[in-house]
Amino acid sequence: MANVDRPNGLVPVGTQGSGPWNGQVNAYYTSDSSAVFIGDLVKLTGTSAATGTMVNGQDVSGMPSVTVAAATDITLVGVAVGFSPLQTNQNLGSLHKAASESRIVYVSDDPRTIYEIQEDSTGNNIDKDMVGLSTDVVATAGSSTTDISAHELDSSDTGTAGGQLRILGLARRVDNAMGANARWLVMINFAESVWTVTTDV
Repeated sequence: MANVDRPNGLVPVGTQGSGPWNGQVNAYYTSDSSAVFIGDLVKLTGTSAATGTMVNGQDVSGMPSVTVAAATDITLVGVAVGFSPLQTNQNLGSLHKAASESRIVYVSDDPRTIYEIQEDSTGNNIDKDMVGLSTDVVATAGSSTTDISAHELDSSDTGTAGGQLRILGLARRVDNAMGANARWLVMINFAESVWTVTTDV
């Protein structure tokens, strides 16, 4: 039976050596010209919300700012898993951040988190010998109708180092098999909360 072609970005499913993902997230500020969807890989912008910045009545001064990541970006924080309500005219608003809109985004940012993601199967399919290699996301924009990411695993860009995501293995389910549009377990290679010591201390 063929795999269903239904990209939905990165979905947290567990943690390395620590059992299932427990839903722990942290709040970040996002306000630039890029839309952000549930399941998108996000990166730091290098700044934070200015003093006095309010989002739906909440003071977000100093809250770190993120935006959607592009392929090869390495200032990665984690994955967007939800947004604060807009609460405008009793309308809770969409469950994604539209371009140039200010939102509080909740991010799965534990660097030990394991995610499930569909491969794009462009050029080739990921095979058994690519487990342990790194690759990037194909950062296609998500759907403003479903609010869901369209990020996929780049199946033709695998290598030993430098990719955004490390391939851990096939997501083992009865509805998933190696081949076109397979779903894989991955971890973020360059999570910002991981400290790299380059010299002796």
